[in-house]
Amino acid sequence: MTIQTHPEWVEGDLYFDFSKAQSVRKLDAKGSDGHGLSHCLKSVDFVVEWSNQLWLIEIKDPEHGAIPAHLRAKEQDRFRRKLQSDKLINEELFPKLRDSLIYLSLDQGIAEKPMRYITLIGLSSL
Repeated sequence: MTIQTHPEWVEGDLYFDFSKAQSVRKLDAKGSDGHGLSHCLKSVDFVVEWSNQLWLIEIKDPEHGAIPAHLRAKEQDRFRRKLQSDKLINEELFPKLRDSLIYLSLDQGIAEKPMRYITLIGLSSL
């Protein structure tokens, strides 16, 4: 069985397989693929619609391979401090959820299925 890859289902070093989903949108994509309002709205990485749920997914990967090796430990420490101080939630995760919900409700109306906000953290240890 061959899995068809979708370049839009990649976030940094991480690839996601949403092939069973009804629809997938990389809301933070550049141009017309995203919401196009990055100058005034934050957004989650993916909006994935399943038959019975809508997932809003945010990826945080402080171990991303594009971070230069000499800065990786510093970035991971900074991320841990943000997580422990609630800055990650208050200044990043919540605004992305709020703005994404505003955009989606204006663009598509209010979803008639349960929504889940999923945050995936790519960190080998806390």
